[in-house]
Amino acid sequence: QNPSLCITGKSPGSRALQGSMDGSWSGYGSGGCGTWATAMCNRILGTASGEVTQQEWNDIASGIGQDAGGGSSMTGQGDYYAGQGKAVETKAFGGSAADYAEIQEKLDEGCDVKLAFWQRNADGTYSNGHVETVTGTNGSSSATTNSWGQSATVQGGSSGGFGHTGGAFPNSGTLWPAGSTEVEVQYICEKSVLQEIAEFFGF
Repeated sequence: QNPSLCITGKSPGSRALQGSMDGSWSGYGSGGCGTWATAMCNRILGTASGEVTQQEWNDIASGIGQDAGGGSSMTGQGDYYAGQGKAVETKAFGGSAADYAEIQEKLDEGCDVKLAFWQRNADGTYSNGHVETVTGTNGSSSATTNSWGQSATVQGGSSGGFGHTGGAFPNSGTLWPAGSTEVEVQYICEKSVLQEIAEFFGF
């Protein structure tokens, strides 16, 4: 299993965030990207709006199982939404045109989409885990993400050609090399009637 997220970049920008952040914001300064991405997800799903407050931040951090150092996991974020009755799907993301087309389909359905990425190391370990909320796609080859409140572009995936440009990470090429980056996508959607019926009958 991939290690915890997150590394932090610059302080989150102006998107739904107000004021300075300090040690009273759980895990901020050493991580917290999972909490930030979840806060953005809540706004996409319509369960929250406006600026992210300290109380909301800390409640999310607790809800997704963020550790004291600001680390969290895609599993923790998925469990947070499954507990709210949402449909959650997390899977490997190769970076093909079909993969990006699927992201757009999910966005069109009103789902939240996140991309998480880690550097694959020669010894089989992973490092530099990070997650960002997807805000759109650019054709079938890249996506736009919320990178700590700034717009970034992600291209490629686990199959190669990964790139992260713009946003809060000027050293992204070192953090996530084009041919040595592992990527996952997570979809958070409202359950369909068929899904609810299937669950009711235990399927």
